[in-house]
Amino acid sequence: MMAQSRIVVSTSYCCQLLICEAREDDIPAIKKIFRANKRYLGFTTWPILSSSIAKSELQVAIFCEHIVGFIRWHRRRDGWSTVYELCVDESYRGRGVGRMLMQVIGTGPAKLKCHTANPAIKFYDLLGFGTRGRVVTKGGIKLSFLTRNKNRLPVPER
Repeated sequence: MMAQSRIVVSTSYCCQLLICEAREDDIPAIKKIFRANKRYLGFTTWPILSSSIAKSELQVAIFCEHIVGFIRWHRRRDGWSTVYELCVDESYRGRGVGRMLMQVIGTGPAKLKCHTANPAIKFYDLLGFGTRGRVVTKGGIKLSFLTRNKNRLPVPER
């Protein structure tokens, strides 16, 4: 097995923000972020995360050697990307970490479901996503269905 490289995206003071493929030993930190945000993310299992790692569909944001965010996603054969989860540790929000994680899926068409009360809907709107509908789960959770088409590219970072 080849060692995975970790790519430097941004630096601040003596620490670097890295966006890289997740590894099996990253799962406990990812699950910790999940638990802290279970209201909006629900839950996940080790096998789900492990499967996404095996398919290179789980990336993490690392700052000062700590995982501060992650994105789990999938690209379909027709070019559409589905974002299953994107989350940044609360103390690192508003610093561009989520925007950098979203760069992993590129600028093509994408879709996701998001809890209707999730403040991140405003973040997705800035990235060119629009609400296309709403669904209610069997458990009564209200979700917004958001999409970004090819012709609706994200707003450039300022």
